[in-house]
Amino acid sequence: SISGLILHPSSTEQLGRHHRRKGTIFGLTFNTLTNVMGAGVLSLPFATYNGSILISLFLLMVSSSLSAFSVYILTLACDVTQKFSYTECMAFTMFPDTPLRDGPTKDDLDEGIAVPDERLSRRRRRYITLFLELIIFLNGFGALTIYSRVIADSIPSVLRGFGVDGFWTESLLWLIMPGLIFFGLSCIRNMDELKWTSVIGFVTIIYIVLVVLVRYYTNSFGDSLFPEEGSPDFNQHEHDLQQSVRYFRLGISCFATMSTYSLAFGYHFNVPYFYKELKDRRPAVMMKSTMISFPIITASYGLTGLFGYLTFGALVASSAAQGNIVNNYGDGDIAMSIGRLGLFFHFATVYPIISICCRRGLHRMVCILTSPTEPKTAVVDGVVVTKLPPGDPGTTKTSSIITEAFAIVFVSTCCAGLAPGIGIVVELVGTLFGTPLIFIFPGLIGWQIFHEDIPSVCSNLMAWGSVKTYYRLSLACIAIGGVFVVCGMIAFLDELSE
Repeated sequence: SISGLILHPSSTEQLGRHHRRKGTIFGLTFNTLTNVMGAGVLSLPFATYNGSILISLFLLMVSSSLSAFSVYILTLACDVTQKFSYTECMAFTMFPDTPLRDGPTKDDLDEGIAVPDERLSRRRRRYITLFLELIIFLNGFGALTIYSRVIADSIPSVLRGFGVDGFWTESLLWLIMPGLIFFGLSCIRNMDELKWTSVIGFVTIIYIVLVVLVRYYTNSFGDSLFPEEGSPDFNQHEHDLQQSVRYFRLGISCFATMSTYSLAFGYHFNVPYFYKELKDRRPAVMMKSTMISFPIITASYGLTGLFGYLTFGALVASSAAQGNIVNNYGDGDIAMSIGRLGLFFHFATVYPIISICCRRGLHRMVCILTSPTEPKTAVVDGVVVTKLPPGDPGTTKTSSIITEAFAIVFVSTCCAGLAPGIGIVVELVGTLFGTPLIFIFPGLIGWQIFHEDIPSVCSNLMAWGSVKTYYRLSLACIAIGGVFVVCGMIAFLDELSE
């Protein structure tokens, strides 16, 4: 998120005196792992069921590769525009202050190529910023809905596993009670993203991945989810399980798999901020971190989806599971109950942070709609800066904070209670918001950058590609993202009608 001042491109060289960058490859890798690996991993066995094993693994590799390429595009956009937020990178790449090639050349003037009208560019940047703020807001809102539902599903199972029953194991209670706590925390004016909250989430997700792997080999699930080994029904169950596992299947449900991966790999709106903090701010350094973190993420996702699906077969899509692999394990499975408890603490600490970001995004959208012009520039200590428009957290009225926080928490909690499970929410959010954020919008940025053939970018490209290659990959991101948005919505509506 942006706070304080937005620097004008002409002041970039003077930024070093006022802002010390401390980011390292190790810190960036850690931030990438903790930002990417979250609730999306819980739906991966369900995604594997939708796509079949071979198709799902193929789509996982495609998603991982294009997602990493999108990170590279966003870092290049930061260098070109000298903007370090997702919305500004997109807006100023598509409609820059001046042509991306640092102004019109003599040949351009001789051929009558005019500099774009700045007033028109400002208006278009305004529309793009508003649209992207809406997409990012809805993407975060979807995450809040998923978190609320996972807490409501997980805590009753934990309590039943320890012998508690009755009122305290009602899912509705665990929707309302955390919602009240989250509302209070969401009214906080400022809340920094503490690293220890990310550590809790990362450790919990890795723990659940390991439990899924171990349980595949131990066939121990805590209670009578399956017939006991040695019982008359056990052999029949094993036969039915093998029959329900699909290794290769093409169908409309494959697009639902891609939607899940789009949400699972989504963190790209944070990429410009991470890049801004790098001590050695170069795309090659950013990609070194990506090349370390993405194989770990991809392997974790692949193993969870594969072994979770092989363990339960078609049961991962049952109404009891609701698209959440954790729900397939019994209340008496102590190892998985520890994972459920970890998820509760993780979501309890992350929910207010995302809620506050959504609240600020909602407030910024309102301010963009009501603010007549872009912020004015000024010179501060010899640096040309642009003051933030209305919507800065420090100037927001307390009444607005309370109203917006209540609306976000109340509506997201209601959506969590009405949703049939997290699987369908993951598909919807991944299709409509995750896919554009990690494929389509970065693809459009790349298309603009590589189409312009900017010398400063071309001279710093990574060795394994050329301008033409990157241009084609950008078009591929746009095309693949567009196909999966359309087909993903068809798959979602088809599943909803069943």
